[in-house]
Amino acid sequence: MAGSSLQQSLVALIMLDVLPAGSPASTVMTLSDLPLIELPAAPGSPLAVVLSGDGGWRDIDKEIAEALQQAGYSVLGWDSLRYFWQSKSPGTLTHDLTLAITAYRTRWRTKGILLIGFSFGADVLPFAFNRLPSPLRKQVEEMSLLGYGGRADFEIQVSGWLGAPPSEAALDAGPEIAKIDPGLVQCFYGRDEADSACPKLAGTGAEVVRLDGGHHFDGHYGEIARRIASGFAARSSRTN
Repeated sequence: MAGSSLQQSLVALIMLDVLPAGSPASTVMTLSDLPLIELPAAPGSPLAVVLSGDGGWRDIDKEIAEALQQAGYSVLGWDSLRYFWQSKSPGTLTHDLTLAITAYRTRWRTKGILLIGFSFGADVLPFAFNRLPSPLRKQVEEMSLLGYGGRADFEIQVSGWLGAPPSEAALDAGPEIAKIDPGLVQCFYGRDEADSACPKLAGTGAEVVRLDGGHHFDGHYGEIARRIASGFAARSSRTN
């Protein structure tokens, strides 16, 4: 009973932050509704889209995004806590991601696309990638998955903040990853992570990167940003 009360209190506090006062919880339909964070760089820079973990835009997501911006990438952050507070489908995510990428490619005059996801964001990203319109999908030169677990809930699970595994409704991302050119994929995991799905990609042609620490890589976010950027540069040179 005490645990249930604590969980309800946690939900109430998060709701105050996630949903603006007086606004209904509704399905995202327009660009202005999307919980985006804008970190533009110079025109002609690559566009990096960063889907956060279920804790929202903070720590690892924020620091990697800022490091990439400093390295010359225009970064569009995606707050998964706000976006997935209500259940989404893979199709809805793809629609909204397409809307955002198309708009910001034009607005910022970017060249090349890099998709990055951490934890919750990494698990849903393969589903969205495979459903992007073909012309847009072909512009993606790298997909970097950080803390990838391989099972995707398309709705925030409060129990996940307490270390619980994905829900019974979570979708297996394995078949989605199998459809993606492994040469596009980076998968980062901590050597102390027991439940990472990254090792399953070893030998497929994907770049599997093991770093010190656990799910948050002991805070070595600058190193991760450098590895992401160097991987993108190498992949971009092969395709251009």
